[in-house]
Amino acid sequence: MAEHSAKIIGSPSDIARALITNEAWVNFIWNNYEKCLAALKDGLAAAREADDQILEGMALRLMAQVAKERNNLVEAKKLLLEALNLFKNPGSGKVSDDYQLAITYGTWGSLNRDLQNFSEAESSTREALCIASGLKNAEELQVVQCQKLTKLLTVLKRLPEAEDFHKQSENILAQLRPQLGFAYGKLNLARIAEHRKDYQKALEYAKEAETLFVQFGDRREIATDLQRIQEKAAKTKPNIAAPK
Repeated sequence: MAEHSAKIIGSPSDIARALITNEAWVNFIWNNYEKCLAALKDGLAAAREADDQILEGMALRLMAQVAKERNNLVEAKKLLLEALNLFKNPGSGKVSDDYQLAITYGTWGSLNRDLQNFSEAESSTREALCIASGLKNAEELQVVQCQKLTKLLTVLKRLPEAEDFHKQSENILAQLRPQLGFAYGKLNLARIAEHRKDYQKALEYAKEAETLFVQFGDRREIATDLQRIQEKAAKTKPNIAAPK
């Protein structure tokens, strides 16, 4: 519907925005990657026709996310670098969009985490958080980056730092919409406790996270972690936590 209305108006920029932020995004959420990429291809062409670097970068970033979902990390890296360059270096007379730059740095950090380039992953995600912290009305973006850093630092076994970023996200969420954010927070605490081999505490957090995720109709985020933690907890005595 949005794409149809934009085509009636006839503005390439409006068409690009409708295709990229509406049709492509909806199909990405539905895991319909073929339709998503078709919309992105047309949206990218319209963005370039309109000489709109922000929309062009958004299209490239979502293309990279599709490539990442398909485990084509080389293509994802190439596309994300293009998007990052557009947001970092706007053309003459163009205004930089720091919100989009922060999102893209965060996505770049997640990709490098998957590629096990942990130093670059941490640096980029911290940069994303730094940019987001300087923006108005970007609290949820700050939370996302804090949670990404919590996950990364947990993988790296830097647990006190992971907990610090978790606390940062909780402090922000206390003033926003806490339920879903706290679900992710509980999941991160479960992962931290698991790495400390405190499986009973990990299970406690994981069950709290599951309850919150189920309220939002999305159990997939917790399912694998919960099963793994349950299996470990079953092998330990209920009331004895391992040393930290």
